[in-house]
Amino acid sequence: MSRTEPITSLTKQVGRTIMANVSRGHFALPVSQLLSLVGLALEIVSCENVSVLRCRGRLTYGSETNELVRTARQVLETTKEIVLQMAEVTQIDSGGVGALGSVLISARNRDAEVKLATLHPRVAEVLRITGLELLFDIRTSESEAIAAFSSQRPQPR
Repeated sequence: MSRTEPITSLTKQVGRTIMANVSRGHFALPVSQLLSLVGLALEIVSCENVSVLRCRGRLTYGSETNELVRTARQVLETTKEIVLQMAEVTQIDSGGVGALGSVLISARNRDAEVKLATLHPRVAEVLRITGLELLFDIRTSESEAIAAFSSQRPQPR
């Protein structure tokens, strides 16, 4: 079996599996081509007690939106503050809008908060048209979104 054959069987899975294999050197294709096969890659980092989900690719109906919602809900089990950093999300459809709404509802049901950071202009326009921009706290950078959580926390006396 050649190094690129597993790609065909993985095209219906989300970026996590393929990206893990890329980091181990199992695929010969560039990451940009792999992302076009899987649609969305998610990276979770923690900064100042805030979980940041860095999203890259397309947020479109199907496995991409399911993975975003699943991952956000999993992160909400351990934190009340999430930033969705979306600088590299270049495409969003109604399924992606629904997924963002689902993440927001899941957070609110857990007394948690989600902020969006660094929206691609196309994504910002879709959120404006759908009215979702009114429901989210949208920040121009990841660091600004993280800092906004710190300023909201009660200060010890």
